[in-house]
Amino acid sequence: MLVMFCAIAGVGCQSNTGGLDFVADQDADTSARSDAHAARDGSTADDAAVALVPSCPTTNQPLPILPCGDGYGMETVAGSGRHLDPPQASIMQVTNLNASGPGSLRSCMEGSGPRTCVFAVSGVIELTDDLQIREPYITVAGQTAPPPGVSIHGAGIRIRASDVLVQHLRIRVGDRPGGPPTNDRDAIAIVNSSDPPERIVIDHCSLAFSSDEMLSVWFDAGDITIVDSIMGYPLHDSIHVDEGATTTDPHGYGPLFGEWGARVYLARSLLAHMFRRNPRSLTKELVFANNVVLNWGALGLQMLSQNQTTSNTVVGNAFLPGADTLDRKPILVTPVSGSKVFLEDNSLDGSAPSEAWDLAEVGTDGTRVDTPPTSLVPETVSVERVPQQLEQSVGAWPGYRDAVDAALAEQVAAGGGQIINCVEPDGSARCMKNAGGWPTLRESRRDVAVPPNPFGDDSGDGYTNLENWMHVQSAMAAGATR
Repeated sequence: MLVMFCAIAGVGCQSNTGGLDFVADQDADTSARSDAHAARDGSTADDAAVALVPSCPTTNQPLPILPCGDGYGMETVAGSGRHLDPPQASIMQVTNLNASGPGSLRSCMEGSGPRTCVFAVSGVIELTDDLQIREPYITVAGQTAPPPGVSIHGAGIRIRASDVLVQHLRIRVGDRPGGPPTNDRDAIAIVNSSDPPERIVIDHCSLAFSSDEMLSVWFDAGDITIVDSIMGYPLHDSIHVDEGATTTDPHGYGPLFGEWGARVYLARSLLAHMFRRNPRSLTKELVFANNVVLNWGALGLQMLSQNQTTSNTVVGNAFLPGADTLDRKPILVTPVSGSKVFLEDNSLDGSAPSEAWDLAEVGTDGTRVDTPPTSLVPETVSVERVPQQLEQSVGAWPGYRDAVDAALAEQVAAGGGQIINCVEPDGSARCMKNAGGWPTLRESRRDVAVPPNPFGDDSGDGYTNLENWMHVQSAMAAGATR
C-alpha cells in the first residue's frame, strides 16, 4: 500500500513505504549506540527494540493507549483514529524547531481533528508563549525524533481538550523576562472551565524551571495519568507575582490537583527539589505509587479537600530528604471528614516503618482505611526497588538525558542538589542557587517514514500499525543507553 505522508503545512506530500531512515549528518556515536543496542541479538535496531515493548493480553477492551499501561484515562485513543470506522487520522510531521508556522510543533498541537505529531528533527524549540491543545484526539510522539529528542524552552503546554497523549518531551519553562505570565508559568497545565479535559496521559516527560506549579490539573479536569516522568527544579525565590500583587512571592511548587478534579494517577516518577506540593491533591481520587520524592522543602505529599470527600491510595513511594527538607513528616493528611486514605510500603530515607502511618501527619479523624479505596488499585514493586529503577528509566529519552535530567537522576542515588531560584547565575545572591544555565541539546535531522498501511492492524493486537511503530520508538528512547 502506498502511504501519503505530509508535513504539517499540508503540502509537499511524498510517498514512503519503509521504516525510519537516518540522514547522513547524524553523528557517529548515535549510530554506534543503535548498533550496540541491536547487537544483543544480532538483529536490526528496530528488531531489538521490539523485544523491549511489553506484550500483554489485548482481549479486554478498551485497549490502554500505552502497552500494558495502567492509570486513569488510559482507555483514550488519543491521536490514533481508532474511534472512527475505519480508523483514520492525520500524521503531521514536525520538520523544524520554529516557534510557529508550517512544520512547527505548534502547527500540530494547535491543529484539529485526530492527529499524531511525529518528528523529523531534534533539538531545542524556543518559545515565548505556551503551546495550546484546544482540539481533542492528539498524540505527541516525542520518541519519534532523532536522538537526543526535543526540548521546549521558555514556555509550556496548556491542554484544554480531551483524549491527549504526550510522550518523551522535555519542557524547561524558565525565568526570562519574555514569556507567559509569571503567576501562571506551569510546564503543563490541564485546564478548561467550560469543557473540562478528560483522558489525558503524560508519559516519559521531563519538566523543570516552572515559576507557578510544575503541573496543574484544575476545574473539573479528570482521568489524568502521569507516569515515568521527571518534575524537578521549579524556581522558588524567583519571578512569581500573584495576581494583584506588586512583589514576587516564593513559589517553587510541584504538581497541584484541584478540588474539582475527578481522578489522577501519578506513578513511577521523580519529584525533586520542590518546596511544597509534592503533590498537593484535592482531587476526588488520587493514586500515588512507586514515586521518589527528593529534597522537598516545607511539605511533601499533601492530601486535603474542600468541597468533596476524597479517596487516596499511596503505595510504594520513597521519600528522600535533603538539605532543604524541614523536620516534619513527609505525608500530610487533612481532607474533609469521610475521606479515605490508604498508606502502605512507603519509606523515609531508605527505611519503611512497620506502622505505615508513622510517616503521616493527620489532621482529620476517620480517614484511615485498610484497603485501597480508589477505583483503580495500582500494581507496584517493593519500595526498596523504586529509587534504582527510576534512576535508570525515568523522564524523556533516558538514554540521552540533558544536563538537568542527568543531574536529577544521579541525585536519586548520590544525594545532593538543592531548591533553586534561577536558571542561571546573574551575579546576585539570590541566583547563587541556580541550575547551572539552560541545558543544550544537539540538533539533528532524519527522514521519517511511517509503516505501510498505518491505520491497519497487521498484528491483530488492536493497535494500529502506526501505534505499534511508535511503541517501538518509545521502547528505544526509554531503553537506549549511552
